[in-house]
This record gives sequence, C-alpha cells and structure tokens, in this order.
Amino acid sequence: MSTLGRWLLNPETLVATVAHVVGAARKPEAEDRAAPPEQDSGEETSFDLVTFERTVAVLDPHMAAEFLRKLDLMCTVLLDGLRGRDLVVSGACQLADTAHTLAGSAGMFGFLELVRLCRRFEQAVEDNAADLPDATERFCRSIEVAQQEIRSRTETPATGF
Repeated sequence: MSTLGRWLLNPETLVATVAHVVGAARKPEAEDRAAPPEQDSGEETSFDLVTFERTVAVLDPHMAAEFLRKLDLMCTVLLDGLRGRDLVVSGACQLADTAHTLAGSAGMFGFLELVRLCRRFEQAVEDNAADLPDATERFCRSIEVAQQEIRSRTETPATGF
C-alpha cells in the first residue's frame, strides 16, 4: 500500500483532515445552530444529516462507503465485546479505548447520540462507576440504532455508494 493510502486509511488522520475541510467549508448559518445537549432529554437528536452530508461531500464516494463499513464493523466489534465480557473483571479499559475511537469517527458522520454515549461509557469506565451496567446497556442500544442508520446510508443509491 502506498504512503498516501496508509495516510488516508488512518482514522485519526482522516478525521483531522475531514474536520479541517468541513470546518473551512462551513456556512455561516451553521454556526448559529445550537450544539446538541449533553444531558439526557426527552427529545434526543441521534443523527445530524447536515454533518453527514458535509462529510460525504468532501470524500470520494468509495472512500466514504468504505469508512462507513469500517464504522459499522467497529460497532459490531464493540457490541460483541460489551455483551461477551465481564466489564468489571477485564476488558473495560480496552472497550473504553474502542469507544473513544468510535466517538471520533461517529461524530465526523453526525451520529450525535452515539458520540454522547461513547463518551459517557468511557467516563464511566474511567470512574469505575456504579452505573456501568446501565451505561453499558444504553450504549449497546445506541450502537444498534447507529448501525441501522449507517447501514441505511451505505445501502441508499442517493448517497452514491
């Protein structure tokens, strides 16, 4: 694989590059939008279509589709880990690291609720929180919802991939 190929497939580099391009291309009215609430509310915004469309617009369609497939795979791996291990005994820190990576990738594509719960799970692990089982269950449900959205976006002809 070429140096350019390795650079483009590195999630951290891709996220930073896309964030830079999207930030430079932002329209002024987008700055007026309120940030999603960090606290639980009855009306949660789980997906930001504007962010998704902006990210996809700056990527080659095949690269965007591949990145979404990898995001879906990361969700699957994380779900398997969350449901297949005793988080208190082992694996919680590794899963929290995966959640951290997932949060960055998911945020780039507008999966706001998934990002919020990734961060909450990561913090619960760091704090060795008593509500870790509850946070884990909410996190699993959010991952499943995000996966449905990811899959619908990768299977839709309108996205170009």
